[in-house]
Amino acid sequence: MPESLIPTEKLAVSVPDNANEEILVFASKLVAEGKRPWFEVRYPAPEALSPDEQAAWLEAQEAVYDAVEVVNDDIYTLPPYSTLLEEGEGN
Repeated sequence: MPESLIPTEKLAVSVPDNANEEILVFASKLVAEGKRPWFEVRYPAPEALSPDEQAAWLEAQEAVYDAVEVVNDDIYTLPPYSTLLEEGEGN
């Protein structure tokens, strides 16, 4: 099966202050499973928001989440998916 041109895995960060650590642990698990360590990252809504505001924030997160790849314990933000897809078409 050919590798996807965009990440298919997703990480929901639990504690934003520990996001990098959570990203690195998740990437390590993917590598251990023989998968490429690239994935989408979503963050929790700020606690200061009301429940309605948190729900709206989480909904909006679907349009602005990060996608990253981990290489040698360095975290790189991926380019827009349209760019990844265009690059993949050239292969």
